[in-house]
Amino acid sequence: MVTVTDAAGAHMAQLLTQVDAQDDLVIRLVLDEHDIVPTMDQARAGDTAFSYEGRTVLVLDALVVQTMAEQTLDVQDTEDGLKIVLR
Repeated sequence: MVTVTDAAGAHMAQLLTQVDAQDDLVIRLVLDEHDIVPTMDQARAGDTAFSYEGRTVLVLDALVVQTMAEQTLDVQDTEDGLKIVLR
């Protein structure tokens, strides 16, 4: 099962606020060849959703959930600011 830390949830919520995303827009992680990349999207039937403080911030389809099994989505402080990372 994919885990999202509170820090990652807070960061994604802040990113959505910064781009003034409507309530139905979320971050979706998608497979792009062998990479997992973020995109803005809406939740779909069958998605696994992750919320932070009552707002859905992230959705994953079944294939991404399977690919990311047992991984944790977290944040890392870099010279350019916070970055979402997989652990």
